[in-house]
Amino acid sequence: MKLSRNHIKLIAILTMFCDHATKLFVSQKTLGYTIGRKVIGRIAFPLFGALLVEGFFKTKNKELHIFRLLILALISEPLYDIVLNHGWEKQSIIVTWFLSYIMLYIFDSIDHSKKIKKFDFAFVLKIMLLLGFCQLAYLIKVDYSYAAILATYIAYEIYRSSKISVYWKPVISIALFGLSEGLIFKSWGALLAIIPGLLYSSIKRSKTNTIYRQLLYWSYPIHLCVLWITCLLLTKNGL
Repeated sequence: MKLSRNHIKLIAILTMFCDHATKLFVSQKTLGYTIGRKVIGRIAFPLFGALLVEGFFKTKNKELHIFRLLILALISEPLYDIVLNHGWEKQSIIVTWFLSYIMLYIFDSIDHSKKIKKFDFAFVLKIMLLLGFCQLAYLIKVDYSYAAILATYIAYEIYRSSKISVYWKPVISIALFGLSEGLIFKSWGALLAIIPGLLYSSIKRSKTNTIYRQLLYWSYPIHLCVLWITCLLLTKNGL
């Protein structure tokens, strides 16, 4: 059995929804909370991260995608602050992915620049920029902080490599994001994302209509709205 890109997206969305729903509606002292957040919920981050990097290489109009990510972040951020963060200090994962994509766009420009011919200079420049993006992610307190930025950069270099097969690139990238989450945040359940990763085929085309694809893309603000409405209904009914 092979999974398409949309299948992987759906798994990431469902595990993310499980993570956030558990945070809102399940007591921290229960086994259900541990399973929902520490195991199932951790699968989402590595899948989304690997898909972001792979999507970067497959997207022809990268400038348009940057704009769409910006719109997605602007819509999602207030919802995240109200529903999950209950404040304004921390930024959502969409802001993290927006920063990551901007970084990839700059790195790709460096790698394809005719003016920057020397490999050593290009590498040093990218490392300096990487440290800057990590610092920025830490200062503005984006979700997953510098761990996401570091993993995104390494995954970018993996996808650029001609020595790694098409099959193993997403698997290695997913494992990389899962490992970064485990090492920095002690969330080793993220490594379970490798299982769907092993079944993923980037060659397998997704037979879906435009509406379904759009629902997948805008799933972050949509799922926050669903959780928010559920919270309001439960509060209204005294539950």
